[in-house]
Amino acid sequence: AMTLTCEADGYTISVRTGVLYDDNGNLITESAYMGKTIDVNGIIDYFEGDYQIKVFSDENITVK
Repeated sequence: AMTLTCEADGYTISVRTGVLYDDNGNLITESAYMGKTIDVNGIIDYFEGDYQIKVFSDENITVK
């Protein structure tokens, strides 16, 4: 699992994932998304006083 710290329209947004694997069964790490623009589909979650977007599948993160 990982937490990605993202920016959108001047806001900081945390995106939390479960453990993600690619189509070949390889573990996906934050380096797959670091420095890239992504679209995310997930649910809003509240953890330790902050809201985050919770993502359950690599199919819910699209690299642009």
